[in-house]
Amino acid sequence: MKKYTIDYKHIKCPAWDCEVTLSAKYYLDENDKSKAHLAYAECPIVENSKLPEKKQNKQLSYYPSCRIYPCKEMSNFASTIEI
Repeated sequence: MKKYTIDYKHIKCPAWDCEVTLSAKYYLDENDKSKAHLAYAECPIVENSKLPEKKQNKQLSYYPSCRIYPCKEMSNFASTIEI
């Protein structure tokens, strides 16, 4: 069973000029317990746009989707981190 950790980064969105918190999910290395490898990163604006309208965060619904793809902020997470 894989174990995960999450890293957060507070940024100013380059597409919408608003403050958001990006998250990255890292899976722990089974051989070296002091390292974790990037599984994927998420942006709350992109994730919110995928939800049904009734379940969307009202504040984030003002930003219908990401206008910059690929977002350089999403790729700024390290591929491997030390735990």
